[in-house]
Amino acid sequence: MKRFCFPPGYVNFIILAPLLLKGMGDRPMSAADIMKQFLGNTVVAELPQGTAYDYIRADGVHFGLHPEQGKVRGSWQVDSAGKTCVTWTFASGSSTNCGTIESLGDGKYRWGDKTLKVEPGDARKLGQ
Repeated sequence: MKRFCFPPGYVNFIILAPLLLKGMGDRPMSAADIMKQFLGNTVVAELPQGTAYDYIRADGVHFGLHPEQGKVRGSWQVDSAGKTCVTWTFASGSSTNCGTIESLGDGKYRWGDKTLKVEPGDARKLGQ
């Protein structure tokens, strides 16, 4: 009876390859996908200061609740390539951040160094 043996290290490759490729599968979302997932919904982000909430409206305005700044307002836009820019207006001035959004699956997204979740609708009544 002839035994079949894998070359050394081959078994490790078979086990680890799917795990490595999973991280490589993250791709920036298209503008249409971003609009579909985020418009009219509340985005939740865990920040070092605490949890932030942001209700995204279709007219380019968003209303937020920042753990240190309280209620804030700002604007957002998505270009045709999916690059998303968000401007926050604080009492001390404004801050703009831009980047692509990647879907991580399970309702989670990555935008820059932040992991986001989406709650349906204006869950925190920020737009009122």
